[in-house]
Amino acid sequence: MSSRVFIDTNVLVYLRDAGAAAKRGAAAIWLKRLVDVSAAYINLQVLNEYMAVVLRKEPSIPIDELKQDIETFAVWGQRPLDQDDMRVAWMVRERFGFQWFDCLLVASASNDGCDVFLSEDMIDGARFGDLVIVNPFLHHPDEFLT
Repeated sequence: MSSRVFIDTNVLVYLRDAGAAAKRGAAAIWLKRLVDVSAAYINLQVLNEYMAVVLRKEPSIPIDELKQDIETFAVWGQRPLDQDDMRVAWMVRERFGFQWFDCLLVASASNDGCDVFLSEDMIDGARFGDLVIVNPFLHHPDEFLT
């Protein structure tokens, strides 16, 4: 059973993607389940990335709608990155070769005691210490939560 699940930006973005109904549905199932068991976790970088992606993909979205999204997601965490995250991110980069911003997120999740990192952009099943990367579009939350 997982007690803390870090949610990558792409999972949140799919909640708005009308063109990807299956992924939108899977993201909604994961997030509902994570909220039900108080396991959802993010950081400030995820909130910033979410804003950048949504503003790029939907430039005409009402700002009040975006503010509401951020307020909703921010309850799951808004800790900024720190020097320890940067140090660990280098180890993630050496081990997996992920994009730098993904390395920072994995490092932050690991440093904050998360057990699962939800992302479709990384290697499903890869482990970094006690943290396992899970593609939420290949797995159901009940495989990781009870």
